[in-house]
Amino acid sequence: MKNPSSDLQSHLNRPSAGPGTTVLRAVMLAGMLFSLLPLQAQRKRVELVQADVMSFDKSRSALRVVSGNVVFEHEGSLLYCDSALFDETANHVEAFGKVRIRVNDSVSVYGDVLSYDGTTRIADLVGNARLVDNTTTLESPTLRYDRNISTGTYTRGGVITDRRNRLTSRQGSYYSPDNQFVFRDSVKLHNPDYDMVSDTLHYNSGSEVAEFYGNTVIRSEENTIFCREGWYDTRYDLASFSRRASILMEDRVLYGDSIYYDRKLAFGKAFRNIRMVDTERDIVILGQLAHYLEDEGLAVVTDSALAIIYGEGDSLFLHADTLRAIFDSTGETRQLYAYHQMKFFRSDIQGLADSLAYITADSLIHMHGEPVIWSEAHQMSADTIMLGMKNEAIDRIFLRENSFIASIDDTNAYNQLKGKHMTGYFHENELVRMDVAGNAETVYYIRESDGRLTGINKAVSSDITIRLKDKKIREIVYIRQPEAVLYPPSQFPAQERSLEGFHWQGHRRPRKPADVFYW
Repeated sequence: MKNPSSDLQSHLNRPSAGPGTTVLRAVMLAGMLFSLLPLQAQRKRVELVQADVMSFDKSRSALRVVSGNVVFEHEGSLLYCDSALFDETANHVEAFGKVRIRVNDSVSVYGDVLSYDGTTRIADLVGNARLVDNTTTLESPTLRYDRNISTGTYTRGGVITDRRNRLTSRQGSYYSPDNQFVFRDSVKLHNPDYDMVSDTLHYNSGSEVAEFYGNTVIRSEENTIFCREGWYDTRYDLASFSRRASILMEDRVLYGDSIYYDRKLAFGKAFRNIRMVDTERDIVILGQLAHYLEDEGLAVVTDSALAIIYGEGDSLFLHADTLRAIFDSTGETRQLYAYHQMKFFRSDIQGLADSLAYITADSLIHMHGEPVIWSEAHQMSADTIMLGMKNEAIDRIFLRENSFIASIDDTNAYNQLKGKHMTGYFHENELVRMDVAGNAETVYYIRESDGRLTGINKAVSSDITIRLKDKKIREIVYIRQPEAVLYPPSQFPAQERSLEGFHWQGHRRPRKPADVFYW
């Protein structure tokens, strides 16, 4: 193989074309040789600017011993100390006592002992090491400052403070041009309003924004926040949490794939796979979008909203376009509202309406907008329906205005009861009595114990009382001015089969919890 150096030598030995050519060749050669030198060799030398006393180490002629108001200069930065060992040949300084490097107008590093390499531009400080800029102080037993990338690094624990926050961690670094800190291992942030613990945290001292990664907990007097990723603006108390995010407040917990939180406004917004849990009332609200106003005790959940009210051995599943929960100061759910296309399911009772309100203080569920209730074989409807709860079970049902109750006799016929107002009474979740007040009418199919149809009773009365047993009508008592006609089955007029306003809606009845999503 041909030696490249022989080509260079033969080129240099060529006859000169003139003085200008010779100069040009010399400049080019110098440039080539300079480019081959290591970048570190191009560094400027550390210069001793000042010292009260200076001597030389006899064993190493290049090593100077200086003391008293010592000042060095290197590439725009000044180094101050009480005393130092200066190896001019190695471009190296060992400094002792009140060490300070003034990196620039805004950044200085301090320590008891310093080892500074002028070639690599790396400073290692030991003992009371500090990095200080205009807004922030970093303290650590040891600190390495790399002037090439303007970054200070510690590995033996560090503390960073600014006007509002105190951060500690086992390891960390600070990139001074962007005011950017990176903390790792046992990270803790203390703020007058809260404390944060995280695996890894990035903090910008200029914007005062913290970004956290890994398991993170934020505790305050108002709540406790958990997540695995997010950011917190410590200046404006704004935050975003994601990956298994949750906010614990008194007896309530809010979960979501991601949560936005404004601490000053006590406002939260959660997105996707939301769960709001009231541990005191055993109520869980699910959805895909939620708004929460902590001071007002108000939460609104939309998009596939579902409330689950747990009871003894049974639970109520309730869906609507929008669910609105109101809490008291202790965190308990006091009111639950469901708006538009509400439908609920429980094994013993099901229902639907345009809207529903559940007031826990009086244990009443109010249904409005063409409400319908199904209990066992009975369908109940009215302009307004109210369910009274007692010990997590249905105790009474109130039907107000245009009240109707019906049940299937067979595939082609329905028992019907109509009136102005009705009140139903339950025992062990079973309807046992129904009182009808005002303009009562009935169509009732009478059967023997073997199921044989013997007649159809069509009657009107001012008031009626119906008693039921084993989920079937056992007695009808007509009160005040009754008028009744008992038709043989073959003579019952077709036009009399349905009372005015009767509408069987069995196809809309939810048969299982998932059916509440289908209107």
